[in-house]
Amino acid sequence: MRVAILTQPLRTNYGGILQNYALQQCLKEMGHEVCTLDESRTRPLSLGKFVKRAGKILLGRIPASYLFYEKHYRRDYDIFAQATRDFVKAHIDLYPYQKIGKDLAPELFDAYVVGSDQVWRPGYNHIGRMFLDFTEGWEVRRIAYAASFGVDSWEYTPEETKRCAALASRFDAVSVREASGIPLCEHYLGVPATQVLDPTMLLTKEHYTSLIDRVKTVPGEGQLFVHVLDPAPSKQKFIGRLAVEYGVKPFRCNQEEEEGRLEIPIEKRIQPPVEQWLRSFLEAEYVITDSFHATVFAILFNKPFLVWANPGRGATRIRSLLDGFGLEDCLISESSAPSFPGIDYLRANFSLERFRQASKDFLSTHLK
Repeated sequence: MRVAILTQPLRTNYGGILQNYALQQCLKEMGHEVCTLDESRTRPLSLGKFVKRAGKILLGRIPASYLFYEKHYRRDYDIFAQATRDFVKAHIDLYPYQKIGKDLAPELFDAYVVGSDQVWRPGYNHIGRMFLDFTEGWEVRRIAYAASFGVDSWEYTPEETKRCAALASRFDAVSVREASGIPLCEHYLGVPATQVLDPTMLLTKEHYTSLIDRVKTVPGEGQLFVHVLDPAPSKQKFIGRLAVEYGVKPFRCNQEEEEGRLEIPIEKRIQPPVEQWLRSFLEAEYVITDSFHATVFAILFNKPFLVWANPGRGATRIRSLLDGFGLEDCLISESSAPSFPGIDYLRANFSLERFRQASKDFLSTHLK
């Protein structure tokens, strides 16, 4: 079967890239021809956005360089995303398009799979597109795999709810990543849903280690791998206390600054290779993070870890992940004691293998 995957843009987010890679790999192993829809970054700047942005500059809310933000972002992109884009080009089959409703046709694919990550969070996406509105009237299969709302409350407007409920009713199967997504689907979208694993967990640790072995990367200089997306003084203080308590040296992998901050020198916004990030889990003795996918890989690599729930990015998804493997004690706040809890990875790995098989069964059943 010819399958197209629709997900978040593949830029510099390690988890976003690897979840797409893993889903493609899994579907290919089932015998399907798979590619990921890859939107062009050359969309023109609308007049309305230009005027709104100019007003913010006049009020001193954003730097003047942001007036033509898209132009400067495209210029910098090939530099700060070079390593992550190399991974995408080497390991993920892409189907590029400029306009999704124009450049796709009913005969191109037999099925569309939307997922994973927070594809169904309206503030993050063109929400109609993530419910495959462009396939209306087409004779294709529509599957949601591990779609995430990110939160356990309903963020859609009444108009979005009505529209997305109609689109969801056309899906052949719906699965969600968090347990809290099941009642949201039933109550607001009027469709039943199944909980499945995030795609990254469909692959084993050994699969990811083979990716590391193919590329020469530098081991981290330390024992405590720190992957923090939203740094704060309180978090840095906690990490320092943890390092002293366990006699370990913290090390990081991700870029120093956010990729889109044009006022920051480009050398501080360059993202290291995906394989380097994976190696960090392999080499680390301990992991501390506020990232969903860093938590996933700490579990896959069986590392002692701690994780902060991140309300702005969606705390529900982290709590749901920990609950599924009996790892609730790994969730912390800045006021927690600097201590790693004992983890029964024999039990966690047994649960993971059962959940992995059930998740694969969902895909194979609905893509026959």
